[in-house]
Amino acid sequence: MSTTAQDTCLSVARITDALTRLGDALARPDLDGLLAAEPVLEELTRALTRATASPADRAVLLPMLRDARLALGRATLLGDSLLHVAAATRYAAGATHGYDRDGHTNHPSAVAALDARV
Repeated sequence: MSTTAQDTCLSVARITDALTRLGDALARPDLDGLLAAEPVLEELTRALTRATASPADRAVLLPMLRDARLALGRATLLGDSLLHVAAATRYAAGATHGYDRDGHTNHPSAVAALDARV
């Protein structure tokens, strides 16, 4: 099934909007917003797998795709940050532990929980 350039542009604009809302939900944090984004992103991902673009369409799509990529990058950064904060908080509360080879409880280094991506 082929799509029109207009359909493709609409899908890219919608995915950018969904990723922006996902990033906003991660920044708050807003669990309902996070959960609401999942079905929309799944639907749009499927739509974009069928999308087509001619060389002329690509000139219109390029800025839209750049915006979508920026929104994805922001959501990724916020999600990673939230995971690192959660890990550091669990560590500080003494809630994270593992077992060493002798079966004794050990606590991972806080450094690992606080490492930032470059």
